Amino acid sequence: FEKSAQALGAMTLEDLRIRYAGGDNGAALTLRGVSPALKYLQLTDNTNGLRLRESASPAISGSSFLRKGYGLDAERYSVPTIGSTQFSGNREQAIVNRWPAVAIQATGNWWGHSTGPRDASGNPAGQGDAVSTGVNYAGFLTAVPLINPSVRLAAPAPYFEQHRVALELSCINATEFRIAENNAFTGVAFRPLSNGRANVEFDVSAGDGRKAIHAQFRDPTGTVVTAILAGGVLVDTQPPQVAITSPASGSLIREAVTIEGDARGVSGIRQVEIL
Repeated sequence: FEKSAQALGAMTLEDLRIRYAGGDNGAALTLRGVSPALKYLQLTDNTNGLRLRESASPAISGSSFLRKGYGLDAERYSVPTIGSTQFSGNREQAIVNRWPAVAIQATGNWWGHSTGPRDASGNPAGQGDAVSTGVNYAGFLTAVPLINPSVRLAAPAPYFEQHRVALELSCINATEFRIAENNAFTGVAFRPLSNGRANVEFDVSAGDGRKAIHAQFRDPTGTVVTAILAGGVLVDTQPPQVAITSPASGSLIREAVTIEGDARGVSGIRQVEIL
């Protein structure tokens, strides 16, 4: 991404996954002079991860920098902020700050080990991925985080004419999931979650109306997080109810008259025709 992208205004890159990229000492993703918000970025098994040049200073959250040379390489004048993110398996350094006079704020992250990142001067007991000078890693996480728990409709629609819906679930680092309506998880067993993702069908309760769907995700340590389907699911299996309220039934009409009626439907009424 280059400076010319700034003409598009504020940008957010979300749910971007890049693997096996970078070539000969390259990077999976390079930003030059542009600072989009990076949310839930997944850079895994690349030569290097993210390279920042020419003052590129993105805000990074909920992302993964796994198994590469450098996780994040920030050149002079590039000062990103990083939070709720995981770094693990980076051979050289998780973050290298080539302008250490200005610290990169990288608080509240996982560095691959409960003792935090390797830093001979600031954290000599750290056994996680190494960091260069000029990185503030205060408040590091002591356990692998559950990142970006989400539940979505596989085929979004304004409403559904059946009670079975297809869902897409995901949560980085989770190994199990379960789904319930209205957060009623009592008696609902967890199911295996492969590679942090699943596509499943779920039957909502009988009756029409909006149904709230919740998903819980669990990791091997027993930590649980909950996600909510935004907006829920609107089920409308019955035809609209239409009634003429004026003139009354059986009325004798000899001149033009205004017809009044009432039309109702769970998913709303788009049009009423009087024939």
